[in-house]
Amino acid sequence: RLGIRMLAEHHLALHKVTPGHIGVITTKLSPAQTVSECSLFAKSQCERRYGRSPELEVTGHTSPAFPYFAMPLQYMLEEVLKNAMRATAEHHRHATTLPPVVATICSNDADFSIRVSDQGGGIRTEQMPRIYEYMFTTSDERSAATQSSIQESNSG
Repeated sequence: RLGIRMLAEHHLALHKVTPGHIGVITTKLSPAQTVSECSLFAKSQCERRYGRSPELEVTGHTSPAFPYFAMPLQYMLEEVLKNAMRATAEHHRHATTLPPVVATICSNDADFSIRVSDQGGGIRTEQMPRIYEYMFTTSDERSAATQSSIQESNSG
């Protein structure tokens, strides 16, 4: 669905003139700026849920800009950062300060990669077989009723 949506939006956007864009392609997307912008959403969700959130540190190659599709990158970053901040807040719930979430950007002339590191405790070994199940979470916030309802619908 994401691919079809991107193609449709790109087709429509090609008929509009938007500075810095060709269709939905951002001609000079800054990975560092995109990470920072996406962290605002993740921080607000974490603060709403837990009353606080870890800081984000952006390291590595922070100045390059590339032509890139911003929409799927933003979607992925918001989810990954939201998970990292949630896990950190839960794992360190009794600590006075939270360790930061670190986004490291590596790039060359053709590619870039973004690694997000947190100190959220990871995934327990016994949970690993379930990580690709739809709606699987390591969150402490899920109620037993919700989990059993999801399990029933999956087995049904």
